[in-house]
Amino acid sequence: MTTAYRARLAPTLQEIGECPESPFRSFVNAGIGGYDFTPGGGTHFGGNVGAGVLREFGPHWRLQASYNFHTVNTPVTATKFSTLQGGIQFAF
Repeated sequence: MTTAYRARLAPTLQEIGECPESPFRSFVNAGIGGYDFTPGGGTHFGGNVGAGVLREFGPHWRLQASYNFHTVNTPVTATKFSTLQGGIQFAF
């Protein structure tokens, strides 16, 4: 099994849309950077695009779910994979 570690070399662009009467906020994002495949795979240029949703629970807490599709310029053929992420955010 190959493990991929991603280090972004450029900022991610993110656009958040919201409806004033809803606690949900949707977003889309895109980014580029270096992907380091270990063991022995080296670092390769790649990018990602994705979308997600945030649910606010008061002024400081949020629940987030997102999906991202990644493509990495690896030798012979591009490596493509998806990630599904979820988490809790605390904003100061």
